[in-house]
Amino acid sequence: MRKYVRLMAAMFVIGVLSGCATTSTMKDAQTGQMNTQDIPVLDNTMSVYVAVTASNQDYAKERDILSDNLITKMKEDGFNVSGSANDALQKVEVNIIYLKRVNPGARFILGVLAGPAELNVIVNVSTPEKNGRFRLDTSALDWTGFAGTTEQTLAKVAERIAKAVHGKRIE
Repeated sequence: MRKYVRLMAAMFVIGVLSGCATTSTMKDAQTGQMNTQDIPVLDNTMSVYVAVTASNQDYAKERDILSDNLITKMKEDGFNVSGSANDALQKVEVNIIYLKRVNPGARFILGVLAGPAELNVIVNVSTPEKNGRFRLDTSALDWTGFAGTTEQTLAKVAERIAKAVHGKRIE
């Protein structure tokens, strides 16, 4: 019996370590239709206001992380991000409608049993000429090792939103 327990423990440790050593790439799963021609392309010579809200107060931490990630990404793309909606002619307003958290500790302890992190947002984009709205449903499809955590999903969503409003193809 002791040999069986030791064998199972050794197999568990090998499984966890091999899962942690996996290089993971996060992929996005989209549900519904999204036509990128309907999304206004922002002009990076004009200031843009970025706001992130959440439908649930429990998402406050993730709301702040997504806001920081999106503002950073927009600045990297050459946008002048304004702190006031009144000072900007262009707006990107994101509302988190669903979130499934997976932290690195849960990923390490439970591995694939923790499941993928998920994030669903509604994005409103407005310019002086055009308004548009789209929904982005993101789920980590590759969630072995330390991939597929909430922080990685938030970063991926910020990247996709920045690409969409800059007129780039979303992959």
